[in-house]
Amino acid sequence: MDEVLSVNTDFYETAGFVNSFFKKANNNSFDGFYAASTLQSIVDNYVYGDYVKAEDKYIACCNNVQKIADDVMIVKTLFHFTSPIYESVRTYSWGYGTDTERRYRFAEKITDIEYRFNLLGDARDKGKIIADVLKAEIEKRYDVKMKSENGRYLAYRDNGFSFAIIYNEFRLSLHVGFKKEKLQNLLSDTEYENYY
Repeated sequence: MDEVLSVNTDFYETAGFVNSFFKKANNNSFDGFYAASTLQSIVDNYVYGDYVKAEDKYIACCNNVQKIADDVMIVKTLFHFTSPIYESVRTYSWGYGTDTERRYRFAEKITDIEYRFNLLGDARDKGKIIADVLKAEIEKRYDVKMKSENGRYLAYRDNGFSFAIIYNEFRLSLHVGFKKEKLQNLLSDTEYENYY
């Protein structure tokens, strides 16, 4: 045959991704972090400690890439806080600009972990498919029912983790919240919605 035929498919093999990612989870902690974990816990963590930086006063960001499957990687992990994680002590000028000295508050508690995934290769344009698989696995593991709302799957719980999956065909984020109210507030913040 001289013709080369190609087939487009919605199928994506998700078992490897799910098994690999949920190695981070157990009943009381997620990725080694608990409801009582602090900024200091991130700094001391062997996966994140060398990469952590303050993205703003309420977010500690880690840009280390974590390969979860051949086509799915965590490209950014954001740790959200309710209270500021640093205060500006003083601003000083030097030859080409200004700089601000910060005093970090290492005892501030993490309220939410957000994983931002990059979808490559066969996973490219399969954001909803992968979100559906994440949703099903969370529902099974944590005995919750996630509701669908405008490109989001949400499960708020009074005890235990709350979850949010935010997706479109090309982007995917998973939130693991330690306190229901804090995750609800974060997701209702219009300024934060601009990330998506």
